[in-house]
Amino acid sequence: MRSEVPVMPKFYSVSHNTFQNPDLPWIESIADRLDSGRHCKECDGDIYQPSGDLQCLLNRKKGKLWPDVIGCGAYPFFIVSSRVIEDWRNDNLGVFIHNQVVLLPPYPRSLQTNIPPLYFWINGEAIVGARIDFDASGFVDVRYCATCGRRMDNTIETYKRQQSSVWPYKFYDNSWDGKLLFTTDLSPTVFFCTQALVECAIKHQHTNFRFVPVEHTEGAAVKY
Repeated sequence: MRSEVPVMPKFYSVSHNTFQNPDLPWIESIADRLDSGRHCKECDGDIYQPSGDLQCLLNRKKGKLWPDVIGCGAYPFFIVSSRVIEDWRNDNLGVFIHNQVVLLPPYPRSLQTNIPPLYFWINGEAIVGARIDFDASGFVDVRYCATCGRRMDNTIETYKRQQSSVWPYKFYDNSWDGKLLFTTDLSPTVFFCTQALVECAIKHQHTNFRFVPVEHTEGAAVKY
C-alpha cells in the first residue's frame, strides 16, 4: 500500500504593513538602550540582543489609528497587540515568548485622547523553526563568523543575483518543525507563518498585517 506524502502548508513571510498605511503610527526610537551583547573583532559586527520590556517613542506627526501590528524604525521588531496574542492563544495557534512595548507619551496629536492597546514584541530567537536553503533563495557566499556565529554573505553579489530574477525563500526539505509562526537561520527578525495565521487575521479582523507568500515577490503581498 502506497504511503501518502504529507502535504506541506503554504508559508508566508509576515510583518507590518505600515509603509502602505500613512494613517498609522510609527515607533521612531527606543528610549532604553538595546542590549548590544558585544562587538566581534573577528567579523567587525555588533550583535544586538534585545531583551525584556522596552520603552519606545512615536513619531509625533504620524498616526490616526492604533493598529494591531505596529512598525518600528529603530529596530526591526515584530510588534503585535494584546488582542493578537490572545486570538493566537484562543485559536490554538501557539503561545510565543513576548515582552511588552511601552509607548511613551506624547502621542501623535490625532491619538492623544485614545488609549493605545498593549503591544508586545515577539522574540524571534526563541521560535527558530526551519532552515533556509540560501543558495536556492538567491544568496551568495553565505558564511558564519567562527567567533560570534553571525551570518554574513556577499551583499553586493547577493543583491545583483536577487535583482536578476525572482528568488523566493526556499526552506530545506524536512527542516520545518511545525511551528505556525517561526523564524529561520536567516534572521531572528524575519518572521514566517502558515495559512493559519492569515485565516486568524481575517477571522478577527486584525489590522496592518502584511503576508507575502514565500514563493512570490514582495509585490504579491496579502495585506490587512
